Amino acid sequence: TQRMQMAIEEIRTTLLSSESGWVIDYFYPHDNGAVNILCKFHEDGTVDMSRIRSGAASQPVYDMVETSTYKIISNTGATITFDTYNSMLHIFAAPENDDVKDGVGYKGDYEFVVRSVTDDYISVIGKKHGVRMSLWRLEPGRKWDQYLEDAWAMQDIVQRTVQTGWRKKILSYDGKSTIIKHNSYRGLKFPDELCIENFDFIDFTVSDKGLRLSYPIRVDGQEVWLFQPNAAETELKAPNADISLTKGDMNLN
Repeated sequence: TQRMQMAIEEIRTTLLSSESGWVIDYFYPHDNGAVNILCKFHEDGTVDMSRIRSGAASQPVYDMVETSTYKIISNTGATITFDTYNSMLHIFAAPENDDVKDGVGYKGDYEFVVRSVTDDYISVIGKKHGVRMSLWRLEPGRKWDQYLEDAWAMQDIVQRTVQTGWRKKILSYDGKSTIIKHNSYRGLKFPDELCIENFDFIDFTVSDKGLRLSYPIRVDGQEVWLFQPNAAETELKAPNADISLTKGDMNLN
């Protein structure tokens, strides 16, 4: 239909308009995993991708870029499909790989139905497994290797600040503090009054700027996606609302 073609063209124009490309906050259900995948879309239907890979002694390796192809099609809504293999993404969608050999794999996706589009953010949902993901515009002039170095360093800062492996956190807002649960490694359970939609847990990843949610919460009328560390690394605080996260004790009830 004409409406669908207009939606597809809007998505294509938005993807191509980013000089430095996009970062996909990519979530996969296996082990509640998450990874930043950098991608740059081209008019000829090709896409460049890169991400952090673990090297020797768990040092980051981020100098590899792979090129594959993509399409934007009408299929249960406007859909971005990465239709040829790119190991930066498809390893998470393959039914088997070197790490997971159960015939199901990481349960990731390579086709994404677009839910909403803005100039700086595109919300998508995996077509097969229904995992909610996000594409964020990179700043003009942002170099990929520097982004990945910064994101790697931020992982350590966030870990020191709130102990991401711990089960519970202290959330402070509206002059009060409450304990929130931490599901495995990549999910936080926020109070219902802050949730825009009814999620059991909201997944997160760590970008170059801090801890970023897969779906926003609402605080004082503001949508909150990001929690950034303070200089002392004692808390993660939203830049646009009075809400913060600090680490709790393992024995908190």
